[in-house]
Amino acid sequence: MSPGRNGAGLTTATAFSIPPESLGWWQRRLAELSVHADSPISRDGEEVIRLRDPDGLVLDLIASPGDGRSGWDGAAGVPAEHAVRGCTR
Repeated sequence: MSPGRNGAGLTTATAFSIPPESLGWWQRRLAELSVHADSPISRDGEEVIRLRDPDGLVLDLIASPGDGRSGWDGAAGVPAEHAVRGCTR
């Protein structure tokens, strides 16, 4: 099957909430795993790290203050205080 192309009806990005104080941890973690990620940018008052999965889907890690959900801790050695909280928006 050929890769998808951006266009109508295709998901082009997925955003995940992380604790704001975890931005540096995620930058280091991605670098250690040789995952290319853009430097954080400010968007709508929140800091965002953007990367792509192996199929080219954009993944945004959004520093979301006030997200009280418990994280997906214990997965792949991610400490609870840095764990992804879930999808955003």
